[in-house]
Amino acid sequence: MVESEQQANNLSKIKELDYQLDNLLEIEELKHNLLEIKEIEHNLSEIEELEYETNNTSEIEELKNQARNLFINFLKEIKEDYEKQDP
Repeated sequence: MVESEQQANNLSKIKELDYQLDNLLEIEELKHNLLEIKEIEHNLSEIEELEYETNNTSEIEELKNQARNLFINFLKEIKEDYEKQDP
């Protein structure tokens, strides 16, 4: 009987170790998934930054065009005023 109790005890320990091994493997997989999630978050952050910079670039270009148009209109007004003064 002692031998069968020992075998039952060993079997119980093996099952517990197998369960712990499964848990460790799952934990390792979760760690790997977490690293992938962090990488994805980093990439999304970079994409958002690039989108922000792109939007700023287009806003800057729009402001440059507005300034250019205002300057052209200002020059036209000066030219018209000059032409009115010239007899």
